[in-house]
Amino acid sequence: MVDFVSGGQTITLPDDQKLVADEAPPGARIGRYVVIGHLGAGGMGSVYAAYDAQLERRVAIKVLRPSARGTGAHARLLREAQAMARLTHPNVVTVYDVGAYGDDVFIAMEHIEGRTLKAWMANSHSWREVLAVLEAAGRGLAAAHAAGIIHRDFKPENVLLGKDGRVLVADFGIARAHGSEPARVEAAPVSAHGSSPEPLTGPSSLETPLTETGQLLGTPGYMAPEHALDARDDARSDQFSFAVTLYRALYGQLPFVFSSFSTYLTALDSPPRPPPANTRVPAWVHAVVARGLARDPENRFASMDEMLAALDRDPTRRRLGWVLAAAAIALAGTGALGWDHHRRVVLDECAAGDRLIAETWNPGVRDAVGAAIRATKTPLADDVATRTQRLLDDRADAWKKAYREASEATRLRGVESAATMKTRLACLERERADMGALVDRLAQTDEAGARHAINAAIQLPRTQVCWEPNAAHAAGLPEAAAPRARVLALQKQIAEAHALGATGECDRALEVATKGIEEARAIPHRESEAELLLVRATCESQQGDFEAVVATREEAFAAALAAGDDSLAALAAAHLPFELANDLARYKEAERWLAIGRGLLEREGQDDRAEGELLESEVVVLMVEGYSERTIPLHEHAIAVLSKVYGPNDLRVASALTNYASDLESIGRKEDALAAILRSIAIQEEIYGPQNPGLHVDYNNLGYDYVLLGRYDEARQALEHALALLQPLGATNGNTIVVWATMAQLDNRAGRPDAALVDVDHAMQIVDVTGDDGTRYLPCLFVERGMARLAKGDAAGARDACVQSLKLEEARELIDPDKMYYDDALTCLGEADLSLGKIDEALARLERSVTLKKRDFAAELPLAEFALARAVRAAKRDPKRARSLAESALAGLRQAPAADAKAQAVESWLAADDAR
Repeated sequence: MVDFVSGGQTITLPDDQKLVADEAPPGARIGRYVVIGHLGAGGMGSVYAAYDAQLERRVAIKVLRPSARGTGAHARLLREAQAMARLTHPNVVTVYDVGAYGDDVFIAMEHIEGRTLKAWMANSHSWREVLAVLEAAGRGLAAAHAAGIIHRDFKPENVLLGKDGRVLVADFGIARAHGSEPARVEAAPVSAHGSSPEPLTGPSSLETPLTETGQLLGTPGYMAPEHALDARDDARSDQFSFAVTLYRALYGQLPFVFSSFSTYLTALDSPPRPPPANTRVPAWVHAVVARGLARDPENRFASMDEMLAALDRDPTRRRLGWVLAAAAIALAGTGALGWDHHRRVVLDECAAGDRLIAETWNPGVRDAVGAAIRATKTPLADDVATRTQRLLDDRADAWKKAYREASEATRLRGVESAATMKTRLACLERERADMGALVDRLAQTDEAGARHAINAAIQLPRTQVCWEPNAAHAAGLPEAAAPRARVLALQKQIAEAHALGATGECDRALEVATKGIEEARAIPHRESEAELLLVRATCESQQGDFEAVVATREEAFAAALAAGDDSLAALAAAHLPFELANDLARYKEAERWLAIGRGLLEREGQDDRAEGELLESEVVVLMVEGYSERTIPLHEHAIAVLSKVYGPNDLRVASALTNYASDLESIGRKEDALAAILRSIAIQEEIYGPQNPGLHVDYNNLGYDYVLLGRYDEARQALEHALALLQPLGATNGNTIVVWATMAQLDNRAGRPDAALVDVDHAMQIVDVTGDDGTRYLPCLFVERGMARLAKGDAAGARDACVQSLKLEEARELIDPDKMYYDDALTCLGEADLSLGKIDEALARLERSVTLKKRDFAAELPLAEFALARAVRAAKRDPKRARSLAESALAGLRQAPAADAKAQAVESWLAADDAR
């Protein structure tokens, strides 16, 4: 088995999930990293998206196979990778870690969201935009040279343009340090044509694809003459590759025409072809490129720094400066240099987000929100106000940063188009509207709003959404003026409905959403309709109208599909399985919607938000169906995805950890479950504070974990704390039912049947008051009542209770050998029948019980076996089987926590059996 740590808990994977052959499956471990997915492969190995559970971040893992490079390659690759790990520069993809994996070498590096320079070059760009991007890449290459590293395969596929506006050099997979032995270059087939070559690599991938196929180290078309002919290279060889890349980006073609590796070698004997006749690239730029393409390295620039300096010496800019300077003198110093003035104007435009967000969130508004929450006098109002203000502070800061990044990427660095900037800023403006609507609601909040304030602030959309491919849908508006104005007004209603629903005012939210849906259909604007339908579904869910929820979400799904917004449709589909399985027990329909959601994600591509929602729903479907062992890899994937989208300390991650802990318990990994639930509690206490009533769920689960481990004193402390957290909500609050049920489980197993009966009575009184006779905990309560009455010698009372539990379990289809069996009504009923002398009935119940091998409590199956042994003996049917069952029960009880007294009872029975 192999272990890794995620969010404070240890996760174990089977040995057979280690990296094998050509591809590691999701969940496999490479060093301390857990594979999320396979990104690509080449002649030297594979590239994976992975999760660093120790530092809780997503990474790219490149696994290099030194076998492709001959004797001594393993040690050399490891040295080269370690050299790269020492290089830190804003324009170089950061290498976090290197290590050996069997006979392979792996490199863990920064995971970049964005696209390659090759993809960027597919669109038209001005020569100034090209220079801005390539100069940034050149600075990364120069930094590598300064660190003593040469790249040896610089080309457009190995330059990344991140969504955050950065330009980074990637894929130093065949780099070597100055002074190390040169690589051998062998001829290989080349399928490219000189005007637009296909590199001799695996598929291009943003996540640093491997840079080699077969034995060829480098790419024809970009390879320097000295490297291609004599296997010699140094920093000037990288300069040649940089010049080729710059030439191609400027002119849309390569400087040398070739059709194979041998014809490339021949082409290098001729000068580069001249630029196209219609080019607008200035002659001085071409002169710099031509020098970088010199056949003799001695005739190139002495270094990348020198070449970059030459590209920065724009004589046109200097002449403009002289003209402006002369004008400034003539005007008695009243003007500044035009370029500096332009830059200041651009920077001011990029900072406009600071002013915009200040209209929504400023010290006055902040104070008003805090005062309104405190004025409600709800429990913990002061703490809730402070925490809500901090969350909104963080959200405003993130919004400002995102606005600046989106603006500067286009206006300052020129790495994104104006259309892309417009889409992102429009998306951010919608997020500001959401925040504004919530702030307005909180500034005049009541008690219900105050109780929901922290959650509402957490649920505000994240700015990362505006960098996703589907952001254009979120910002889409009709072209015609009249419908455009109506949609803009409708977006304000959507923001208002979101804010009302998030702060607990579902009646008003439903009213606003219903009116908005009518308007959206009248325009028509299907995307707005889908968003409002999802708001309505959320409120219907809070009101417990689950049939309506399903119908509304299906409508939202249809509207989102009609709008062409796969991301919104996937989110609508992702929620449906949860409600269908968890609230309506309609498992087949839930599985059908899971399939629909997966299909949408596959069509849309990467959408981490929708994937996280879908994974959580899939986990819940499997959990309620009792297939806990199948959920573990899904839990781990969900936690990784949610941590990436929302950060490792987000409420959604805490919720996923809570569910993860439940299933870890079910497969016997009790200590791992304990670690997961403690991590979830730590996250929630950081968000909510330690006294928030919502933490009762996790303290109940913590108490349950301790019961499973036989640590009864710690269990009681956790459960009493859960009840104390709920006390401000009233003694008959429905949330206390589960805590009293767990307390009854504790008291029965601790040998306190009278206390267990009191616990059950507390819970049943709340069921009567709330009318919640459909609670999922009702079978458990009847079983615990039956067990307590058995312990007190009341077999008839036990039978009545366990019959009721069994009826509920069968009605809910909870009894199945393939499913986890939680509440053992069958053994309880069998024991009662045995005590009442109903031997045949007891045998029937107990024979069925021992087929249910998956148990949460380790002692339950052995106790069922012991009960069956006694029933078989009482029926005088098969003494050998009775003894075998008892011996199996004894072995199981010796392994179960806190089961010594029960094991001694079996030993005594066996001893008496020997004496017969």
